[in-house]
Amino acid sequence: MASRKTASRDSLVVWRELLETIANAIQWIVAFLGHVATVPDVVASPQAGRYGSAMARIFSGIQPTGDKHIGNYLGAIRHWVAGQTEHDCLYSIVDLHSITVPVEPAALRDATLSLATLLFAAGLDPAKSTLFAQSHVSEHMELAWYLNCTATMGELRRMTQFKDKSGGQESVSVGLFDYPVLQAADVLLYQAGLVPVGEDQRQHLELMRDIAIRFNGRYGDTFVVPQAQIPPTGARIVDLQEPTKKMSTTGGTEQGTLLLLDSPARLRKKVMSAVTDSDGGGACRSRKQAWDHRPPLAAVRDRGRANRQPRRAL
Repeated sequence: MASRKTASRDSLVVWRELLETIANAIQWIVAFLGHVATVPDVVASPQAGRYGSAMARIFSGIQPTGDKHIGNYLGAIRHWVAGQTEHDCLYSIVDLHSITVPVEPAALRDATLSLATLLFAAGLDPAKSTLFAQSHVSEHMELAWYLNCTATMGELRRMTQFKDKSGGQESVSVGLFDYPVLQAADVLLYQAGLVPVGEDQRQHLELMRDIAIRFNGRYGDTFVVPQAQIPPTGARIVDLQEPTKKMSTTGGTEQGTLLLLDSPARLRKKVMSAVTDSDGGGACRSRKQAWDHRPPLAAVRDRGRANRQPRRAL
């Protein structure tokens, strides 16, 4: 009889923990959807970031499609989390940027919610920052049209990312060509003064600044001209198998990309198979095949120091 009562008590504990987990997940989703609804208030009062708060306003976006990898974490996500207490932060899941290539609507919706869950799990706090889906705010697309009438074809043709992704083909989507203008609208809409970007996005940021300056010159002081915020480490994480390429789930290799949701065994196998200059004579480096481990290692060590500091303070 006693054993039956103990088993019943253990079962209740398991169910209570399961219900608490489900409740927490629901709270995350409700908080995410609730913040989506508050974003138009920010749009309606664009000067708030400039004059309404002593903290600088940051805008940054991340696409929902593609599995997230260590480059996303070291180059963006961990800085998003750290910046919540220092800046007025607006973070967006930029789903409109994901449709420059064909994607199933249902898959895109699922990816958006999955990414929101991952970002909350990484440490984003709805009480400290705003996370929203780009497509839920129509002003992004509206402003993009005005900026299209300010940008030039020559500027967009010079974007190296478009050249790389289009491969010189004529059949690529206009959205891929116009991508940097929508990106400019994402930032300028919220009068953000700082934009965390990787090295590969620096050219787009410069275009964004040129568009803002040109628009202000034509129509009066309208937009804050943003500054790039490029982290000293982790700004560019290369593919472990193709070191001349950026780590990516689209342009990189599967074996050379460390996914955030990979198992420890899978991660270990990928790292152990990374291309290195094994002969010591520089032959691999001369063929541009050596992988430089220093940037990701430095970024991880920075993270470790940040984690240890509070413990010393205690």
